[in-house]
Amino acid sequence: MSLDIMNLMPKDKKELIECLSQMNEDTRFVAGGTDVLPSLEGGLKKFTYIDITHVSDMDAIKVTEDKVIVGATATFSDIARNQFIRTYAQALSMAASQIGSVQIRNRATIGGNVANASPAADSLPALALLNSEVEILGPNGQSKMISVLDVIEDVGVSALRPYEVIWAFHIPIRPHVRSAFVKIGSRKRVTISRLNLAISAKFSGEGLSDVNVCLGTLGPRPLLIANIDRDFKGISTKDFPIDFFLNLLTNVVDLAIPNRPSRAYKRTAVRGLGIDVLDVLFGRRCML
Repeated sequence: MSLDIMNLMPKDKKELIECLSQMNEDTRFVAGGTDVLPSLEGGLKKFTYIDITHVSDMDAIKVTEDKVIVGATATFSDIARNQFIRTYAQALSMAASQIGSVQIRNRATIGGNVANASPAADSLPALALLNSEVEILGPNGQSKMISVLDVIEDVGVSALRPYEVIWAFHIPIRPHVRSAFVKIGSRKRVTISRLNLAISAKFSGEGLSDVNVCLGTLGPRPLLIANIDRDFKGISTKDFPIDFFLNLLTNVVDLAIPNRPSRAYKRTAVRGLGIDVLDVLFGRRCML
C-alpha cells in the first residue's frame, strides 16, 4: 500500500496495521479533523494523511465486567449520550457534552483530543481522574497500555511514535463512585477551557472515601492532587469542609503557575469551579 496524500482509508484493524508499518515522521492521522484541518494553512500540507474514520470497531463503546472501553474514533457526541459512560464515567460524559459546538462534538474524536496534547483538552482531566489507560496500537499489531497522563510529554507533544496510533481508552468501573466535571472559558458557548476541574468520590450513604481531584490547563498535562483523600476520608457530604477544599484548590494553582500572568484570575476562578463541581457531585447547592 503506497502512501499517497489523503488517499489512505483503512477499513479494518488489519489494514490500519499495514498503514502503521509504512508510516514515518511525514504522515499524520485524520479522524474528526477538528485539529488537523484548521492547521493546513500553517504548512502541514506536505504531510501524508491517513483517514481512520472508517476503521471498523475503532469507534465502539463497550462495557465489560470491570471496565468501559471507548474506541479512539468515538465522537464526543457519541460519548456524551452513551449510557455506559453516563453511568460509570460521569465526569467524561460531562466533559464531552461541553466540548465546542454541536457540530464540533459530532466530528471531534476522543483519540484526537488526547493525541493533540493540548493543555486545554477537556477530556484529559476526566480521563486522568478516572484512572484511564490508553491502548496504543503498533505496526506489528501489538498493543501496549499506558496511563493517559503518560501519553502527554509536553504542550502539543504526545508520546506516540510516528508508527503508533491510539486504539481505545480503558476506564475501570469503580462501584459506588460518582464523578463530575466543570470548566470555565472566555465565552459561554463554543469555548476553549481557561480552567477545568474534575472530582470523584466513593459514596457510602452520605459518607465519602477515595476522593480524587484533577485540574486542567495549568501545565502540559492535568494535575492530579496527591493524597487529597486523607483530608476527606470518612467525612459526610453534609459536613464537607468546603472552605478548606477551596483553599486547597487555590494553593494548587499558586504552586502550578506562580509566575504566570493568569495566576490571579485562575486562583479566584478555581474557587467558583470548586463550588460548582461539589454542587454536581453532591446533587445539591453547596454554600460556604
